Amino acid sequence: ARWEVAREPLHLDTDAAQLRSASGSIAKAVAGVGPGVEFGSRISEAISSSNEWRLGRGKASGRKARVGLVPTAVGATNIDVWVPGGVLFANMMVQASAAQRRSPSSVLGGVLYYQGESDALDEGRAAAFSGKLQSFLAAVHSGLGEKVVVVVCAIHGGLDRLPFREQVRAALLASGPNWSREARAWSGGGRERN
Repeated sequence: ARWEVAREPLHLDTDAAQLRSASGSIAKAVAGVGPGVEFGSRISEAISSSNEWRLGRGKASGRKARVGLVPTAVGATNIDVWVPGGVLFANMMVQASAAQRRSPSSVLGGVLYYQGESDALDEGRAAAFSGKLQSFLAAVHSGLGEKVVVVVCAIHGGLDRLPFREQVRAALLASGPNWSREARAWSGGGRERN
């Protein structure tokens, strides 16, 4: 594997048939556009404008910070496959480790977590979502490092399509105060942007 310029759909290769099958995904075969490329662009801008970057290697040469994205998304999956022991959690950890081996001088700085719609379809999964999200966050920090920031994005979609959306959104929104290294972003007409 090698690094290449990011473009949509970012997770085309990761949303492979074998991962969709192993995770129980009901997603269509073609990956769609997600928030990953914009996330990477914003992270690059933030790093490039930091004092550390300006005083160091980048600003003197006019270069922007380079950000590597390691897509592991698989659409239409529920949180059970993203907690420790789940096939997609294991794949995420393997891919993150492989990326760090490819670029030993790099620092893993963040994880973009945009999941929950499948859980909002089922009352039992929605009720269990909060505890499983906390398990996911703890395992990310344990496995990838305490300094890794997890950006938690709230799901979108109407109640007609996602009948237990508010339970899942409440768990996503509540994830931030429990962790000093989490940020929240709200989509679909919401108000939160931390």
